Amino acid sequence: MGQSQGPHSGHRPASLALLPAAGAGVRARPLTDACSKASLEVGREALLARALRLVCDDLRITRVVVLLASGDRALERLASGWPRNYSGVTVTVVTIDDPTIGLARGILAARWHLTEPFVVVLPDEVYLRANHADLPCLAPGALALCGALPAQPGHAIARNYSLRVQDGRIVGLTEKPPRPEDGWLGCGTFVFAPEVLDVLARAAARAGAGRLELIDLLDDEVRRGARIELFALTGEYVNVNTATDWQRANDLVFGQAPPAVSVVIPAFEEEDSIATVVAEFLPHVHEVLVVDNHSRDRTAERARAAGARVLRVQVGGYGAALRAGLDQAEGDVLVLVEADHTFRAADLPRLLGFLTDHELVLGTRTARSTIQSGAAMGPLLRLGNVCAGLLLGALWWRGRARLTDVGCTYRALRRPLWSLLRSKTTAEGPAFAPELTLEALRLGARVVEIPVSYWPRMAGTSKRSGSWLETWATARAMLALILRKRLRRAGGTQRA
Repeated sequence: MGQSQGPHSGHRPASLALLPAAGAGVRARPLTDACSKASLEVGREALLARALRLVCDDLRITRVVVLLASGDRALERLASGWPRNYSGVTVTVVTIDDPTIGLARGILAARWHLTEPFVVVLPDEVYLRANHADLPCLAPGALALCGALPAQPGHAIARNYSLRVQDGRIVGLTEKPPRPEDGWLGCGTFVFAPEVLDVLARAAARAGAGRLELIDLLDDEVRRGARIELFALTGEYVNVNTATDWQRANDLVFGQAPPAVSVVIPAFEEEDSIATVVAEFLPHVHEVLVVDNHSRDRTAERARAAGARVLRVQVGGYGAALRAGLDQAEGDVLVLVEADHTFRAADLPRLLGFLTDHELVLGTRTARSTIQSGAAMGPLLRLGNVCAGLLLGALWWRGRARLTDVGCTYRALRRPLWSLLRSKTTAEGPAFAPELTLEALRLGARVVEIPVSYWPRMAGTSKRSGSWLETWATARAMLALILRKRLRRAGGTQRA
């Protein structure tokens, strides 16, 4: 979605919003081993960015308070830089030292900024085609308004909170009900009167250091006669608490429209084949990005003439060039291909088709029927790839992927997965291919392998398997990386 250049005029439920984004995301591990949950990307945006866009675009709010954990520099930069996208919008960042204090105490931590009716939107909830633009103002005398989805199954309600509704009014709320019936699923969209802060402060004083549950406190207030209004939400919704939730949210966003596809090609002195590869893939994708790793021939010139975008780099090798290309590619889907014309665009639709319900789709060159005459995949090389693939799959057996080729470059992945893998991949040479795969498996990403046709090189010899010595060096580097990462994980320095 595009970003507006300023707040809209007209109806808005309030002019102030609170976005609590300080949660540790324990249940989303291992995705959140190295980042906070609100940093996870859905589509092309961090969860916090999606929430900021919702309150600014749909709710037309001009003052936003963002609650962050102390030291979360990435989200602090995102929140502080947000007003550059929206003239007239201000963002205030409030930090807390303990990200486990919960929503009720989190609201209290920002109380000095909440001096009028305010909207709360939980950034870890993803809404698609929702009706937040119709969220009403809080009625006089009402303590709160809760956004909820009607006619939802009980198993979904059990993960959030349930609402009991009579004559259009909320008469009870239950946090994570153990045996919920189908009905209203309470969501993390609220409008609060500032008086709710007094309710929370009194409850905090009674509880001391004990945990406060916001929904339980609102239920207590309803029983005492407080008025809490109901707003029926529409559209699709995912509460991102676990890795599976993150996958489902990305599935929904991925399925909204055809994704933009970037083909990334690492190249070193491939002037005889690069134009042919670019011309073959370019009609089917958003862009072809050739990463020219300091070639001394006309690789860059011919790639550019064929219609590619060329990134000139001088880095350590194949893996480093791929990493640079993945960082600079523009697409929602990132496809890796060799510059020697050993892979063809005819297999691209199959790779992309499997991305509808996987984060990473790997090609395998080891099926006999797909190895074309003259291709550099002799019996020993094929056997080595199969054995190494089976070893990788066995060592990361929880990933449930059956692998037969650790070195195949031809693969496709979603951009949100790369955002998580970027800091975990360090190999500069050919070991980058299995490293990317094993790190995806370690994160619990959905990985699948499909056969792709493997053709003879168009010209020249491979830089990684052109001779037995080069092939052995490549295989040794790959196996060493696989075993080193597995042993490091077993030793406790890498989380499962």
